[in-house]
Amino acid sequence: MIDRKKFDSLTQVRGEQCISLYLPTSRAGQEQEDRIRYKNTLSEVKNQLINHGLSSQEADKKLREASSKIDDMEFWQHQSDGLAVFICDGKTSFHSLPVDFENYMFVGDHLYLKPLIPLLTGNAKFFLLAISQNETKFYVAERYSITEIETNEYLPSSIQDLMKYIDGEEQLQHHSGQGAQDQAIYHGHGGGKDMEDVRLREYMRMINKGIMEMMCDDDTEPLILATVEENAGIYREVNEYKNLHESYIPGNPENEDPVVLHEKAWEIIGPDVEADVEQEKEGFGLALSNDEASFSIHDIVPAAIAGRVETLFIARKDEVWGTYNESDHSITIHEKREEGSIPLINHAALQTLQNGGTVYLMPRTDLPRPTGNVNAIYRYASVPA
Repeated sequence: MIDRKKFDSLTQVRGEQCISLYLPTSRAGQEQEDRIRYKNTLSEVKNQLINHGLSSQEADKKLREASSKIDDMEFWQHQSDGLAVFICDGKTSFHSLPVDFENYMFVGDHLYLKPLIPLLTGNAKFFLLAISQNETKFYVAERYSITEIETNEYLPSSIQDLMKYIDGEEQLQHHSGQGAQDQAIYHGHGGGKDMEDVRLREYMRMINKGIMEMMCDDDTEPLILATVEENAGIYREVNEYKNLHESYIPGNPENEDPVVLHEKAWEIIGPDVEADVEQEKEGFGLALSNDEASFSIHDIVPAAIAGRVETLFIARKDEVWGTYNESDHSITIHEKREEGSIPLINHAALQTLQNGGTVYLMPRTDLPRPTGNVNAIYRYASVPA
């Protein structure tokens, strides 16, 4: 996975004939198609390198490591939704990523990184708590990742593990009238459904207590439950975590693949993230009326470089070639890529991120003002010259 730290390091890469490749791939079943697409793309890259002045032999040498993957079937059998390949200064890196890329290649003195932006924005962090009677698991997740967190120090691993936690709660039980009654049930003086109900409630209470200790009262990120209906209801009654999501993943999560849990969790969180993006888009019109927004790339690129762009909306499939004049902060648009051209939308996106702004990649038709292929909300209105 490419996180913000890795992304920032990629923005610093410079060299002669740096190559950026993006391809859509499949998780299973279309390895042959993916391999052929990759092979054809490398052939196109070789032609570009030759056009940049390399000999055929020099181009083959530069692409040697990348070409070695063409017939590596194990490589193609372990892909995600997209593949990014970066080649620069004798180093080649491969990144299988959960992003459905457009087929794209770029050769220049830097790497082309616009397609990676979905990994950085609209990528809400959240927590997932999977509870069954035989296991309790806790995950930290984002849009494209999920990681299990070790919780043995905080959470009972199962309802059978409950007794050791109860023994450690003696002081609490001495201060609770109900505790004495519950303790009698735990040690065999109650039975049947009453005993099961008390043990289940105590199990949920202990999980909540562990969550609160583990989070150190930081409850700003959403927490999603994955459990059966009965457990969900009881947990909500004992819950103290302020941002427990109102929806949950129903069913027994025991032995469930984390990838499947993650997909189900994003079905819950995703609409919340999309609503936040829509709210940002709705703010564009008001900002534009206050001279705090623009849909002109001539205005936006210099503003991004100056650190004025707070939020940038860019068209997924579009790019604009041209040059930036540092002396008068103007840009010149080229009808197509020429010698000295830079990808201006990519440049504006990187400058915005570098200066602490937010960038959203989307279909052009989804932009707040789709008459332009880049829209920006500024931190402040332009200062008259």
